Amino acid sequence: MKLEIGKEFPGYFKPLYPEEFEICSHFEVTAAIPTVLFAVTTWKENGKPNVCFHAWSCFHGDKTAFFAVMGNLFQHTHTYANILREKCFCINFLPIDCYGRLVETIHQNEYGTDEFAAGGFTVSDAKTIHARHRGGVCEHGVHLEGRAGSERRGHRGHGRRGGAARFCGGGVREGV
Repeated sequence: MKLEIGKEFPGYFKPLYPEEFEICSHFEVTAAIPTVLFAVTTWKENGKPNVCFHAWSCFHGDKTAFFAVMGNLFQHTHTYANILREKCFCINFLPIDCYGRLVETIHQNEYGTDEFAAGGFTVSDAKTIHARHRGGVCEHGVHLEGRAGSERRGHRGHGRRGGAARFCGGGVREGV
């Protein structure tokens, strides 16, 4: 059986989480284009740690620099505001057994919530970005410390931005 979709939203689609089809195109969900999942970590303005389960990005560079180009940064989120305010963040590539804990941070992401605690993660210090920001989670396999770079508006009216960041440090956990 072949499932075909068109421009109109299929009524038989069921969301996996609240607002899934309000923030994502049904094409994104149906196409399931393989992409790496990772956690973007920042500090909220109130000092609480933030974890944002993210994808739809690419990583590339040459001998002069290494970059992330992150799509689907929703303007209404505290992660987006944190990156704009602090000009830095960490990207954490976590083992598959952390998946459920990352999903838990989606369900517990209020402004006053410590999202590291909500997901059972431990904060570790970043080495190359300013001291107020504490970077990746200790459970990471690989983490990258980035400074925010350019920002671009996406398609008119959808509330998403894209951004590029230049990495200035990172680490790999032994055994990865």
